[in-house]
Amino acid sequence: MTNMFSTKYGTLLQGNIVAPSKEAWKDTSHWINIEYINGLTIDGTNTGGLDGHGSTWWPCKTCPRPVVLSFHSCNKLNVNGLRISNSPGAHISINGCDGATFSNVLVNSPGTSPNTDGFDISSSKNILIKDSTIHAGDDCIAINGGSSYINATNVACGPGHGISIGSLGKGKSHEEVEEVHVKNCSFTDTTNGARIKTFP
Repeated sequence: MTNMFSTKYGTLLQGNIVAPSKEAWKDTSHWINIEYINGLTIDGTNTGGLDGHGSTWWPCKTCPRPVVLSFHSCNKLNVNGLRISNSPGAHISINGCDGATFSNVLVNSPGTSPNTDGFDISSSKNILIKDSTIHAGDDCIAINGGSSYINATNVACGPGHGISIGSLGKGKSHEEVEEVHVKNCSFTDTTNGARIKTFP
C-alpha cells in the first residue's frame, strides 16, 4: 500500500493499557503498530499510558524484544501527553515517516533494562521531540540512517545512553543522517550526552 489516507484521525487515551504476558505475545516485532495514516493525533492527556510489561522479557538477552508503539509510513503525526513504560525493547519506533511532533511524552523504564531506547528513528524526516522526559536503559533518542531534520528540544534524558546518531556504517554501508538539532536538553545519570556512533 503506497497511498496515504487524507482523513485526519484522533485518539484520546485516558487509561493505562498493559501489554499481555510474554507467553501471550503473537508478534515479537511490536505490540501496537500504526502505519499508512496521515494526520493522526494521539492525546494521552498526561494520564493515558502504555505499559509494555517488559520485566518478563529483560532477563532473556537473546530474545527478540518487541517495540511498544511503532509508526511506519505515517505523515503529520501529533502525539501529546503520552506515557510509555517498561518496554521489552524500544519504546517508540518511527520509520519512514515525514512530519511528526511528540510533546510532553514520558518514557519510563529502569536504567538497567536492556536495549530499551526511548525513540528509535529511521528513514524519517521533520521529526520534533519536545518538552519530554526519557528514562531508559539505552539511547534516549537513537537516530538512524536515512533520517534528516530531527529536532530534540527541551528533552530531559536519563538514565540512559544519551542522544545518539547511529550506529552507522554496519558492513561498510553508506548511510546518511542530516540536520540533527539538539537544543536545551539535559542529561542526568547518562553514559553519554549527544554523540555519533559508527562501526569501525
